[in-house]
Amino acid sequence: MVSIVIPKNSLSDLINAGLACRYYANKGEKVKPHIIDEDKKRQFWTNIREYVDNQDGSLLILNFPLLAEEELKHIDLEPYDYSILYIPSKSVAVSQENRKILLDKGIASVPSRDFWKCYPGNYGGDVEKRWMELNKVISLVERPQAQDKRIVKIARGFLKEAEKDPELTIQRIAKNEEDYFEKLGESAVPKFRRILSEPDLELISTESCGSDLIQIAFSDALFKRKVPLGIKGKENMMFIVDSSTFANHIFAHRKVKYKYQMKFGGNAVFRTKTLDDAQIVLLLGELAQRNVFLKIGKPALVAERTLSRRLIGGRGPGGRSYRGIRDEFPELELKNNTITVPRKALEAVFSTLKETGTKYEIVT
Repeated sequence: MVSIVIPKNSLSDLINAGLACRYYANKGEKVKPHIIDEDKKRQFWTNIREYVDNQDGSLLILNFPLLAEEELKHIDLEPYDYSILYIPSKSVAVSQENRKILLDKGIASVPSRDFWKCYPGNYGGDVEKRWMELNKVISLVERPQAQDKRIVKIARGFLKEAEKDPELTIQRIAKNEEDYFEKLGESAVPKFRRILSEPDLELISTESCGSDLIQIAFSDALFKRKVPLGIKGKENMMFIVDSSTFANHIFAHRKVKYKYQMKFGGNAVFRTKTLDDAQIVLLLGELAQRNVFLKIGKPALVAERTLSRRLIGGRGPGGRSYRGIRDEFPELELKNNTITVPRKALEAVFSTLKETGTKYEIVT
């Protein structure tokens, strides 16, 4: 039996786990998934032996965050004890030193990949292609084709099942039960109305509550692509944001109590109690700001020029050209110890700072 570990509340990784289960099932192997809260990552890594299958010593870790390097060095593993594979996405900070430590502990790690490919096995099969497409649709990376209404229904059904029973969702994906998800997603989306609609943000209101909010949020964001998005329900409200780290900072700064609910690929969902309209508009305005300023310290794990190349690109030893985050986001600037970061680039920058051991402070 193969044990699989994924982070809790990550919709993309439910699909990845389902496709991993499908891969091993086709090889005649049984699978046991473990869904672990990221807040308990220290507990997982320090007790990793408890998650390895007792019979064949196999463990697959999908897109789960690492500990700090010094803590990682002390996890209780020896090389060749078990067969452990670690597959991270590009959103997880994994340095070369991290990989060396993991290898010394007997954990093989593959290069970071797109979040919809964080599973072992076949990427070219029709079933796998379909679920990877669905993963990108659910994560708001791609819009479904206008004529493909079925994939929208499957996505809605998947969201309902994922919120209710994540482990059963994995099993259904492994068996490719698209028809089940489609039928589940056929019900009409609850009614809502737009209160505020700007180019980069939106606020909508509904008399619905609970799990209906995620259906409304997905249906609106899928085609509108306006993030941050606020959904004001009858009893509580929800925010969809494109940087969970930045949102954490804003909510804490404004002393708004929240519950982090789930990830949509690079996006994240937060629930709060119902707020008044003035508070909501203030929060959405701050969450939607185009650029964010970070003050940074000196990197602990690499040279400063290496960090600079990772952020803004440039040339290294021997004239070698390096691509940086600024190649994709030209507005990014680094002056002295301050970075001007386009909001869409925030998670990539935060990940780079973590990988290089660079402390930072968000300037508000």
